[in-house]
Amino acid sequence: MDKREAYRDLAKAQIKEWEAKIDLLKARGEKATAGAKIDIMNAVEKLHKEKDALQKKLAEMMSSGNDVWDELKDGIERAMADMKKSIDKTMAKFK
Repeated sequence: MDKREAYRDLAKAQIKEWEAKIDLLKARGEKATAGAKIDIMNAVEKLHKEKDALQKKLAEMMSSGNDVWDELKDGIERAMADMKKSIDKTMAKFK
């Protein structure tokens, strides 16, 4: 396994963990009152969009040449950091 594949596997594992948290939020939203339900579902939709964009960047990195891999990796790391902040903030908000 090369460095790129190892990085992809690590990123995919992190994304899978975040998907579980998003699913938990969605379940909370389904049980919430009408007003809270709308807020939670909007947050879930935003998180799904962020996750999808991250997965797209990851796929782009895997299909790129070695000459741009480091640049794309830096972008993915920033996107993952942003995603983590969004997940943590949203989970705290809707505890």
